[in-house]
Amino acid sequence: MTKKPIILGIESSCDETAVAVIQENKQDTPQILSSIVSSQVDIHKEFGGVVPELAARSHVEKIDLIAKKAIDEHKEDSNEWNDFEKILIALEKFIKEGKIRYVGLSNETPWGLSKFLEVSKLKSLPKMMSVQNSYNLLCRTYEIGLAEISIR
Repeated sequence: MTKKPIILGIESSCDETAVAVIQENKQDTPQILSSIVSSQVDIHKEFGGVVPELAARSHVEKIDLIAKKAIDEHKEDSNEWNDFEKILIALEKFIKEGKIRYVGLSNETPWGLSKFLEVSKLKSLPKMMSVQNSYNLLCRTYEIGLAEISIR
């Protein structure tokens, strides 16, 4: 019997930010291992509706804390969260099934990207083909560590 993968689900709507840790049980039914929701209702109440700029700022301010709390509530071996080989093997399965063509990363550290690239090369597993960093209208810089890895 193989252990089912653990999934970290992240959702942000106009006025809520949520993170859940999910894993299928032996009957292939998803089980929520932890779930944290942060509501912005009080922030937007005085304006009579959602203010997009306030909502976006609140998501950015809270997502790290909410994700950490959801992960901490799930008392699993911490090695499961950063087993790069298992992640790449799971992604390779989806590529072979034709469900996805390529894989990429979002908001990963230079160390994490290097580790993914190293494991994919050593084990002949799928290579990360893109990195979505935090470059946007408010943050106009490209992280130096990621820039160095990107050209190699």
